[in-house]
Amino acid sequence: MKYFKYLICVLLILFNNKYLFSQFIIKKISSDISNSIRYSNEKIDTVLLPFFDDFSSYNDTIPKNNFWSNSKSILIKDLPDNKSPSIGVAVFDGINQYGIPYNESSEYTGLADTLSSNFINLESFSSKDSIYLSFLWKINNFSEFPDDNDSIRLQFLNKENNWETIWKTIGVQSNQNEYFKHEIFHLKEKYLHNNYRFRFQNFGKLNGPFDSWVIDYIYLNSNRKSNDTIFVDRTLTYKPKNIFGSFTSIPMEHLVNNSDLFLDSINVGFNNLNNQIQPIEFSCIIYDLFNNSIIDTLSWEEPLNPIAQGFERRILSTKILAKEKIPIDKDSLNLKIKFFMNSGDTIINGIDYRINDTVVNINKINDYLSYDDEKAEFAAGINQEDGEVVVMYILKQVDTITHIDLYFPKIYPISDNKKLELVLYKKLNENRINLITNNLINIRSNNNYNSFKLISPLIVNDTIYIGYKQFDDDFIPIGLDKNNNNSDKIFFNTNGSWEQNNLINGSLMIRPKFSRVENFITKTESIINDNLNIVGDGPLCGQIKKQINLLKNRNRIKLWGYLRPDQIVEVLHKTDVFIMGSSIETFGVSLIEAQACGIPSVSTKCGGPNDIILKDTGVLVQPNSEFYLHKGIPPQPPSKTGAKYFIMTHLVYVDKKEKVNIGVDFSARTKVARDEEHAKLEGEYAKWPTKL
Repeated sequence: MKYFKYLICVLLILFNNKYLFSQFIIKKISSDISNSIRYSNEKIDTVLLPFFDDFSSYNDTIPKNNFWSNSKSILIKDLPDNKSPSIGVAVFDGINQYGIPYNESSEYTGLADTLSSNFINLESFSSKDSIYLSFLWKINNFSEFPDDNDSIRLQFLNKENNWETIWKTIGVQSNQNEYFKHEIFHLKEKYLHNNYRFRFQNFGKLNGPFDSWVIDYIYLNSNRKSNDTIFVDRTLTYKPKNIFGSFTSIPMEHLVNNSDLFLDSINVGFNNLNNQIQPIEFSCIIYDLFNNSIIDTLSWEEPLNPIAQGFERRILSTKILAKEKIPIDKDSLNLKIKFFMNSGDTIINGIDYRINDTVVNINKINDYLSYDDEKAEFAAGINQEDGEVVVMYILKQVDTITHIDLYFPKIYPISDNKKLELVLYKKLNENRINLITNNLINIRSNNNYNSFKLISPLIVNDTIYIGYKQFDDDFIPIGLDKNNNNSDKIFFNTNGSWEQNNLINGSLMIRPKFSRVENFITKTESIINDNLNIVGDGPLCGQIKKQINLLKNRNRIKLWGYLRPDQIVEVLHKTDVFIMGSSIETFGVSLIEAQACGIPSVSTKCGGPNDIILKDTGVLVQPNSEFYLHKGIPPQPPSKTGAKYFIMTHLVYVDKKEKVNIGVDFSARTKVARDEEHAKLEGEYAKWPTKL
């Protein structure tokens, strides 16, 4: 197979069988492809001492250009554990800046990534100035371990403009260390010139993101000693973990209805690089990114207790976001989580050690569930005709899925115009008997999510598996976020049976998108304590029946079908609340009829009802958010024992051809016009509160 050389695991080739060559594959994406801003450049500048980079002030994934040049293939990222010196490390592997292996031959081992400094002017120094270069390194535990043929090395550029190897280590068992090792080297006279440079290079397999090493905390300065490996620096080692548990995005109604299941404390990693105890205070604030307003303060100058000990690592945790602090009047929010600490760090010898004391992460409230941060560092997929890949989601409530989103990175060779089949399972099995929908789509490699609408909306609950089936043996790349590890949610089928992923770490960028307008019934279960009556007929009746059948209290819901006008009046007399959920109404005859019968009404702002419903006795809401339409329905109407809710839409009664969207933002109370015949009800409905 063409892409056999990219396989994560080693396969024994016993037979000439294509299934032996098929497995889950991962490729590195270039810095450009991973939505990053390019900071490295080809121009080599001259910098002065001190030279310090712990890669904590990087922008997205590329080394910053004031220190480095010609280093575009280096990936800067957080390690998912608490083992790194500070936030951000430089990763060396066998993939170039375009996400392509340096050499496609699986047998070839050679030079891979290079991290080169800019020119550093050391002409005015001598060996007596005690210039030392130090750094920390380790084998990357989250990739394939290098073997004894693989290595990483440090080189210095001497006065004769020749590179000299100063340090080298190989991938032997003794180097498979859990924590970083410190190295420090004295610069001799031959390196003290105006065009001094240093560089790191790794040698290993060139066919993929394998044989991986990480470098961090690079420091070059004068007046140092050979044992100068202790820093007066307290650091944060990774960004805040997601506020919604394993999710980076969640629909508002899922969050509000199941806040106890989703909301979690914020965790970050802390590291004391100094050998002394140090009092620490930390804070965590959540902002609404759209208007930069504070939603909640989870911690404020909270003392670290017990006090931080020398060389101690610890996980810092905040309280949980208060449910009542979430602005539920919005359908979508971008929540910026800012975690920072008062560490006592200062500027020492020209180095600002406060740069690694603040970390930021973004979580979203939107109409989809997601495990990733919308930035793909790698691409993953399979190379098997009829193979399938899915991601598992566990829903905490019934909902209606309308789209499946897939992230297609632009790596070479380009996969544009290839066709995939969208798949959605309730249960995985070899016979695919639980496949409940499919849809053919065209790949568009645009380094972004592509949203594909299902043929018809699907009501889902509990566990679902969403993904795709491919039709040839080519590698189909899907974005892989390495900063959030939900690898156990990935499943693939390349030989007729499903396997849970144990080959790669990360979150595969496939997500479900839910309707805000087509699942009113399924989300009404919590308010149906008595009876729900739906009058009319139309093209949505079949979908409504499917939604009703999913409910535990489905016996309390009655579909009346088509009724004559005189029959409608009879039903209205027995009704406590009338609901109109249209997206567009030029007038609203059914709403007039309900008000004529003295029925308090809840309607969307969809045109005609804006003028029909007056102040004080009804509710007027914005279209396209059924969650807030529910907020407009009183949980216990005051009129009668055994309250009955009545829904009559323009779709099912006045005009069968018009599509009605149910739902929306809660706005204000409104007034019900009353027919004289039903004036006797006035006193009863006037008791309703003026605000919900």
